[in-house]
Amino acid sequence: MPTWSNLAFWMLVVTSGIAIVRLLRQGVPHRGWLVVLGVVVALALAGRILLQPGWIGVALGVWFLLVWLPSVLMLLVRQLSLRERYRAAAILARAAALLHPCDGWWQMPRYLHAFRLARAGDLDGAARGLERLSVPGSPYADRARVHLGRLTQRWDDVVAWSRERPDQV
Repeated sequence: MPTWSNLAFWMLVVTSGIAIVRLLRQGVPHRGWLVVLGVVVALALAGRILLQPGWIGVALGVWFLLVWLPSVLMLLVRQLSLRERYRAAAILARAAALLHPCDGWWQMPRYLHAFRLARAGDLDGAARGLERLSVPGSPYADRARVHLGRLTQRWDDVVAWSRERPDQV
């Protein structure tokens, strides 16, 4: 009969291992995710090797709090954004960013705020917000640049961006 620690160990190692492989294949630096997933795997392996099921429990807690919960929150953010409920989406995005402060998630509420301004008719405010996010090096630079071009009807900028990055279109 399998124990909770055996089930948790294999669930953690398999799901985290698959996630690590997927992140490395994408070629985009996701250092925060790689660190968190690496810590989860290391804790689970240490618990298994040292016969300390408590460590596997800690790994499970870390995985739940820093992997599963932020992922679910961002899924809800996407769903709320599609419904144009930007204020609610920004609140959940802030919570997700607190749990996972790396990889640019902290900028998502600003991005959503620009969309909320645009929806409310403040196109100038939305454009200013998107301009601040479109600086090189920003995790949302490409998205902000495209939406800024769309918002300001600078279609040549959108076409130029799509030609620069055909793999992202």
